[in-house]
Amino acid sequence: MNLIIKKIVVLLVCFLLTGFHAVAGEWKSFRINAQYRGAIKKSFKNIGCAIAWFEDLKDGNTQIVTHVCAKDPDKRNQTYAFRLNMIVNYSASGVRVVKNIYNFYEGIDEGNADEIQQLMALWCFLRKDAKNRVARDYGLSVEGRLLNLKEKMVRGNKRKEINVYWPKKRSFSGKFFYDYKNNRPVINKFRFKNQRVAISFVAETMKKVTEKFANQSPFREHVFANQLIK
Repeated sequence: MNLIIKKIVVLLVCFLLTGFHAVAGEWKSFRINAQYRGAIKKSFKNIGCAIAWFEDLKDGNTQIVTHVCAKDPDKRNQTYAFRLNMIVNYSASGVRVVKNIYNFYEGIDEGNADEIQQLMALWCFLRKDAKNRVARDYGLSVEGRLLNLKEKMVRGNKRKEINVYWPKKRSFSGKFFYDYKNNRPVINKFRFKNQRVAISFVAETMKKVTEKFANQSPFREHVFANQLIK
C-alpha cells in the first residue's frame, strides 16, 4: 500500500471511528444507480460510488472535490469516471469556476464533461439556496451558460426537487432532491440524464460506501486511491 493510499485510509478511518470530519468541511457519499428509459425499461443498482467534499471559503467562494466512478452494466470493461477539484464563486452575476485544481474524465465525451462540471459548480450554489422553501422557476448563468432551473415542493413541503435544463441541449438535464430535516436542506439524491440513460447518485453513509467499494477495482483507483484534498 503506497503512501497516498495510507493517507486516505487513515483519513477515512478517523472519519468513521470518531463520527467527526477528520478534514474540515462537509462530506457527502453516494452509491450510483442507472436507469435506461427506452421501449424496455432497465434498472441497475450499485454500479458505482461517489464522494464529495465542500469547504466554504471567503468572498462567496466554495471548494468542491468530487470523485466518481461507475461501471457499465452491459459492457464489462467500460468504466465511467471523473475527478474534479475546483473553487467556485457564486454572486449576483451567476456561478463560475475561479480555479481548476485538477480535473480528470474517463469514458465521458468532451461535451458532457463540460456539462458535468457546470452541474457540480451549480451544486455549490444549491447547497446554500436550497434553504429557501419556496419553489421558483428562474435562469442562472453557470460558467457562462444560461441554465433553466425549475423547482417544485413535494411531500407536504418536506422535499424540494430542482430540475436543471440546458436550453440549447435538450438531450442532457440534471435534477437535485433536497429533504428538509430540522428545517435544514439535506441532499437525498441527484442525477443527470443523457438522452435515455439516467445516472442517479443516492446518498449513503460513508461507512457503507467504503465497505462496499473501497477495495474493488476500478473504484479503489478512481475514488479512493488519490488524495481528495489539495
